Amino acid sequence: MLEQIRSFFLVNSSVRQTFIKNTFWLFVGEVVSRFFKMVLVIYAARILGTAEWGLFAYTFGLASFFIIFSDLGLGNLIIREFTEKSQKKLEYLATTFVIKLIFSIVSFILILTVAPLITKISEIENTLFVISFILLSDSLREFCLAINRALEKMEREAFIRIFTNFLISIFGIFVLFKFPSVNFSYAYLAGSLCGLIATLYILRNYLYNIFNHFSRELIVPVLSFAWPFLIFGGLGIIMSNTDIIMLGWWNTANDIGLYSVAQRLVQFLYVIPSLLSFVILPPLSKLVSENSLNIKNFLEKMLALVFALILPIATGGIILARDIVISVFGEPYETSTLVFQLLLTITVMAFPLLIINNFIMVKNQHKKFVKYSIAGAILNIVLNLLLIPKFGIYGAAAGTAISTFVIRILVLSLAKKIIPFAIFPSIKKIILATILMGFATYVGKYFNINLFVNISFSMLLFLYMLYILKEPLLDEIKSVFRPVNFS
Repeated sequence: MLEQIRSFFLVNSSVRQTFIKNTFWLFVGEVVSRFFKMVLVIYAARILGTAEWGLFAYTFGLASFFIIFSDLGLGNLIIREFTEKSQKKLEYLATTFVIKLIFSIVSFILILTVAPLITKISEIENTLFVISFILLSDSLREFCLAINRALEKMEREAFIRIFTNFLISIFGIFVLFKFPSVNFSYAYLAGSLCGLIATLYILRNYLYNIFNHFSRELIVPVLSFAWPFLIFGGLGIIMSNTDIIMLGWWNTANDIGLYSVAQRLVQFLYVIPSLLSFVILPPLSKLVSENSLNIKNFLEKMLALVFALILPIATGGIILARDIVISVFGEPYETSTLVFQLLLTITVMAFPLLIINNFIMVKNQHKKFVKYSIAGAILNIVLNLLLIPKFGIYGAAAGTAISTFVIRILVLSLAKKIIPFAIFPSIKKIILATILMGFATYVGKYFNINLFVNISFSMLLFLYMLYILKEPLLDEIKSVFRPVNFS
């Protein structure tokens, strides 16, 4: 029995078993690692206070803005080549690795030279160099992990993520306890570098003599594939960091600290679509390469699953926002409540985008997305310029929510031109269950029911309503696990 369990969770034996195994390991890796990181964020925000935490968050956001020049979506290219069993997969791996190194170095230089010129907060110079190294290390580690995804060996990725973030949290909490200052970025760097070294060691068989496979002929094809992802990456960075940067032009580090904690809470939720996008990319690529007629059905089911996960979370989070913020970060951060609520509305729009983006990419239609990305980035900047000076952190959150909604509509229309699919018919019962759950959550809040009791009851009620309404998604989930037998 133990051997069967070990084999099931560590060996790829069938498409369905591999899907379950990878989903399990990605879930474990992402949730546990993000939990460790969230513990550090909460502890740091409480110890440093709104101003000093805001300074760290601002420096990190400003530096992240420039890392887009190294985030070219090259990992997706590796996954595609390995999944399709390309004869040139080693050449593609070597060539993309070299290109990644070059662009990472360029990003590092830009952070150190340009970032100080576009901010009025001079204190960032104390930590900018260290944070630049952190982002460089994280970027290289994520690229290397794409090889694991291509090989569908998510158990190794789970180990690396947990190991890295565990060390970051332990080092960070220790430094904050002994020396409560923003210098805890050195502890963050130490943990990140340990994770990178562990990744390189685990993948040593693929990276050994990697430069011998470098191909000049593949530079143009790789860059041709990658340049739209530079735009996509830029969009993501702009949507998540431009508001922080522009807040620094008109507001104080204290305001940035208030905005950042709400942002970090919401970012923790992004483990949901991230997991699904990682897991479905290989099977989605196979369906597309085989010209399968099941693509539409598969896409609709994945989108229904995303909505089933995020709608109750966002609804309950908006209702209980104040209690959640105070319970996690303390009374000084109560002002972040409205920001948290506005950012939660974005998740309902943004989560499906990650699934749809994967579909557009594997259909090799991602270049058509460029104009929408540019339009979204410009709209976000314009809204921030109009709203932040007048409404501060609330204007920043509202600008991001509006621009995300516009992008979602545009991307959805593009995807439907590639292959017609419907969303609403698949989620009618999910919406009804969410409404009923939301009403129960509000009643619990009105009568001052304990926050964690209210959340637990609301979750169980939502699942029960799906069962009562005979939501087809539940049968789909059951069918996935039905063939699994450990006896």
